Amino acid sequence: MSKTLSSVFCETNQVRGLPQENVFMQNFFRLPKDYSQSFIRSAASNAPVQICAIASAQGDDTVSAMALQEVMKAISNITANAQTKSVLDYEIFSNQVIAVTNQIVCNISLENKGSPIRVSLTMLIIEGSLMRIVHVGNTRAVLIRHGNIIPLTEDQTLAHRYVQMGAVPIEAENSHPERNVLTQYIGRFAQDGPVIPEKQINMKLLDGDEICLFGTGVSQGLPEMLLYPSLTAPMSPEAKTQEIVSKCMDYNVKGGITVLLVRIEATLLLPGSGYIPMQTAQLAMQPATAPASMTSFQIPDGSQNPNDSLQSMSMTSAEEQKGQKNAKMKKIITPIAVFLGCILLGYFGLMMIFNVGNLMKPKHVRIDSANSTQIALNKVMYVMNDLVGIYAEESLDSTPLTYLSRGDVVTLLKQDASFSEVTTTSGITGYVMTSMLSDSDPTIGESVPDMTADPTPIPSTEKPAATTSGTTASESTAETTVPTPTQTPSDIPSLTPTESSTDTTTPTAAPTAAPTATPTDTTTNTPTPIATPTATPPVTP
Repeated sequence: MSKTLSSVFCETNQVRGLPQENVFMQNFFRLPKDYSQSFIRSAASNAPVQICAIASAQGDDTVSAMALQEVMKAISNITANAQTKSVLDYEIFSNQVIAVTNQIVCNISLENKGSPIRVSLTMLIIEGSLMRIVHVGNTRAVLIRHGNIIPLTEDQTLAHRYVQMGAVPIEAENSHPERNVLTQYIGRFAQDGPVIPEKQINMKLLDGDEICLFGTGVSQGLPEMLLYPSLTAPMSPEAKTQEIVSKCMDYNVKGGITVLLVRIEATLLLPGSGYIPMQTAQLAMQPATAPASMTSFQIPDGSQNPNDSLQSMSMTSAEEQKGQKNAKMKKIITPIAVFLGCILLGYFGLMMIFNVGNLMKPKHVRIDSANSTQIALNKVMYVMNDLVGIYAEESLDSTPLTYLSRGDVVTLLKQDASFSEVTTTSGITGYVMTSMLSDSDPTIGESVPDMTADPTPIPSTEKPAATTSGTTASESTAETTVPTPTQTPSDIPSLTPTESSTDTTTPTAAPTAAPTATPTDTTTNTPTPIATPTATPPVTP
């Protein structure tokens, strides 16, 4: 909560037809009995929720004053209910204030034959060390911080809309004929549209800050060159309000002269709550002192837009909120990130522990015949030469299980200096001389010899020629051999043909059997026929 010192000065209008104004400060407001004289009040408070407001009504003087009385009563009731809670729901509270007061003003307007009433309202809400502003119409609020005047509200009028559009210069806004034509106000009927207040102010208060609310007569009748020095002067809140009102009277301002000033004495958490009314005489006896941070005074020139300071403060507040949000997100994300990091670290640590043996092994194993230890398992090897035997034991004296050809693939199971245990593709396991194995295929790059001739023999139908000599007709030409199937029973004697070179006929003449030739091997180009000799039986004279 914050410790505050507040002061209000509300002067009665001197001319009829000017806006009627009323003020609400720390649970009390201006009553009808106070209209005949100046309304001056001061109070100190350290309540958790502190609410001040200033209202200005356009319309018939009597009806407007009566409408403001009902508006202040409604605000007092809503505020008293809100202050009973430890935490104020700003949205619900502000919406309730606007809705209830708008309904009250509309009802009063209907009761007075539809007399138009347009009420401007600027409300200050201090909750702890946080300040919020609810604004409708053309009453104003400013923040005095370190000697700077920072506007907190913008007029909701046609003249200010023209300034925003660039059609009217900012210095001519107060003198524009439509400066009091409100675009938003309390007292709008349903056909006029909803009341849309400004609620974007959400600012952190500092020790020594001052918030000033003032009516339309002060904002429009008193130039800023006269108003700003009084706001930044090192005086008490009561002295400041009296000086501003005096300047308005000297400057011939006839109505709408209301000033409410709240000073933040401290933003520390203090026990107790409530307000402490103070008499005017007691405040007058207090020395006019101010914090050292308020000794400087800066008046914005015509080239500087007063709204720039408000935008700067809004940006600062937005940056603070963003920083707080980032800090909260960091508090949530950091434990999650640490937890996930620990899980990943433990996972990779276990993988390193269980695979440290594999990581320490060399990537490439070189097979050396001189090495007598086992080198590799289940490694594919190639045979270097033809007719390499696989033995049942690690000895050349053992029985070969099979023979391998050059380039055959085997799987290495165990390797020693002399013999290696391998398994062939057909599933035979045995021992092979280590020197006959290689990592690479020895047949890669070798060329296949081309055939010089067709190995298939060409069959011939010519019969072999018989010899004229005493030799048997068993020879034939190399390329004309007719294979004849031989069928010689075992009980028939073989006949041997004989032929005489003379005309004398030998007593032993017999028919000659046709020679039979067996089919030759087709792997050679010169088959040799085999003729069966026939025997000549003796002839008896």
